Amino acid sequence: GIVNKMIVGPGLGAAMAEGYLVEYDIKAPTAIDLNMSDVHVGANGEFNQAEVSKAVHASNKIIGDAVACYREFAWGKLCIVFAVDIAHARKLLDSYVADGVPAELVTGEDLDEVRLQAMKRFKARETWVLINVDLFGEGTDVPGVEVVQMCRPTASFSLFAQQVGRMLRLDIERSLMHTRDTFTPSLRPQY
Repeated sequence: GIVNKMIVGPGLGAAMAEGYLVEYDIKAPTAIDLNMSDVHVGANGEFNQAEVSKAVHASNKIIGDAVACYREFAWGKLCIVFAVDIAHARKLLDSYVADGVPAELVTGEDLDEVRLQAMKRFKARETWVLINVDLFGEGTDVPGVEVVQMCRPTASFSLFAQQVGRMLRLDIERSLMHTRDTFTPSLRPQY
């Protein structure tokens, strides 16, 4: 139970400089009617789920702003959207589809085969926007992601970093992964 030594790994900036993660731009519009004043942070360092869901559902802007931002900044790019709950995710899906964006919703309630087929359509660019509720936050590799939309407020930096991290991974062929470390950062191709 006693730690004698702590090893701190490289941060995001160092991993980007070394060519292990891609660089990114942030577009951070705020829904002007999203009122988080009654939302509390729990002992786990995250917003109270019921309170944050209520605040998001009370906003009339967050969904329209998400679709408008996708259209303005990311049209045609592969995007993962994190929603606060399934009802919110369905509203987002309806809004994307109504605006002509090929979008799908996957949830933890879906069978593995349903999620797998959605991922295949996403990778093949048949689906541009893949909406989920904390399904792709940790431990899931989603190749080819170019954009992440955080339509789910979070007080947790680690959750935010995990979810945004879905788009920071390099999109290279698995057969080339083992050779990646043999090149210096300046020789690594930019993906």
